[in-house]
Amino acid sequence: MKGTRQLATWTPLLIGALLVVGCTSGARLVGVPGPGQGVPTGPPPLPSSDAGLADHVPQQIVIGVLPTADAHRIVAAIDGTVAREIRELNSVTVRLRQPTSIVDTIRNLQGMAGVRYAEPNYIYQLFRTPDDPFFSSKQWGPQNINAPTAWDITMGSPNTVVGVVDSGIDSTHPDFGGKVLAGTNCTTDTLPPPSHGTHVAGIAAAIGNNGTGIAGVNWTAGILPIKVCNASGSCANSDISCGVVFGVTFAISNPSLRVVENLSLGGPGYAQQLKDAFDYALQNNVLVVASSGNDGKSTVLFPAGYPGVMAVGASTPTNGRAAFSTYGTHLSVIAPGVDIYSTVPGGGYSLMSGTSMAAPHVAGVAALILALSPGLSPAQVRSQIERTATHLGSSAFDPQFGWGVVNAAAALGALVPNNYGQVQITVQDNVTMLGVGGADVVLWVGTASCLGLTQEVQTAQTSFGPPPTTAPPLGVASFNAVPVGSYCASASTTTKKGTTAAPFAVSPGTLTTATVTISP
Repeated sequence: MKGTRQLATWTPLLIGALLVVGCTSGARLVGVPGPGQGVPTGPPPLPSSDAGLADHVPQQIVIGVLPTADAHRIVAAIDGTVAREIRELNSVTVRLRQPTSIVDTIRNLQGMAGVRYAEPNYIYQLFRTPDDPFFSSKQWGPQNINAPTAWDITMGSPNTVVGVVDSGIDSTHPDFGGKVLAGTNCTTDTLPPPSHGTHVAGIAAAIGNNGTGIAGVNWTAGILPIKVCNASGSCANSDISCGVVFGVTFAISNPSLRVVENLSLGGPGYAQQLKDAFDYALQNNVLVVASSGNDGKSTVLFPAGYPGVMAVGASTPTNGRAAFSTYGTHLSVIAPGVDIYSTVPGGGYSLMSGTSMAAPHVAGVAALILALSPGLSPAQVRSQIERTATHLGSSAFDPQFGWGVVNAAAALGALVPNNYGQVQITVQDNVTMLGVGGADVVLWVGTASCLGLTQEVQTAQTSFGPPPTTAPPLGVASFNAVPVGSYCASASTTTKKGTTAAPFAVSPGTLTTATVTISP
């Protein structure tokens, strides 16, 4: 993959019930909300020791650097070696030569010139529950989301691609004949792929009407296998970032194709590298769909919790929320996720349950929409799915169900108004009036004169400017999927802060700009 090097191996750990942590540059004051507290906005502070970290790769740290920084000098200063470099994200994964505290090393890096962020290399897991051999019907998902009616409109297009960012797939499966594109392996694992990735790929894009097996939601979309998880189902955030960037690079290199990335995985750790990767995807016209998680609680797991990512929960055959399905105010929609019959390695089929199975239903529908309307932006596709979903629980948004169960046929109907806009906040120093890189910027639900702000919406950091040539100017924070409404913005560094003087409106499909001047 262009700009990415894989140089090292790692040993996966079992997931533990540990405290969510993370770090960032700027003011480092923004934390992840707990259950019921709203949409996640940014990383929480570092704990006092490594015992407070979410599961992570031992003796590895991910460092984001300024575009002009000497990354190898920074790595040498902490006695490390570069395990991977992702130039598109200005980040390196570092293996420490000597056993040492991850937290202490991160604190040292936070005060080092040229460092934008430093964080553990978190481990995520594939989302699944055990197979259930007792079933009365084999493939109820497509009927539940009204896919047969949608297929009367379109069965998809080879000009759409579903990137399966997962554990790898069996490309020889008869239900994938001729559809599997040349993907990549961002891990060092060379074992045959487990069932998970193949099962996910079949739900989204198995060939239909071929007299074999099952029918995917999108019969003709290409499948781009992107392996980021090993055979045991563990996925390091540096490998996931590598995979997301590969999918974006594929989209940029093939402008006639539209790419949707599906991630049926996640965990509690907030990683700035991953947020940068998803921002990079959205800014390059790639929609990202992710499973909400299988803890059955109102919690925030990542990548579903990152701004702009479509978080998908799991539904039952009777359109209830699956008991295991994670929910909350960040949820987009739900889709079938219980006893889902799909492809597995070796040419066979089996049942699996989990939000892992729900997300590819939505990714497949997104690819159907793009087959009809390839010019739509990720935000427009997301709006089309959300605003045509079958409402459950209430006539509007419900944290248990999001906007409801995805409805493929309705989503292929008349285009509905886009419910999202983009925002760019420029942060300036009040003395020099120059842009300020690395400032923490928070979008808030607007109030009169931007006083008494209480409800956070999203956070981002301001840019440090080119290179690369695609980077925004110095001091600009970009928000890629902001619901229509009235907002205020605040910005801060370790020494300065400021807030917009008046609220600004975000309109459908438009770019809204505002400026925050920071002062002591």
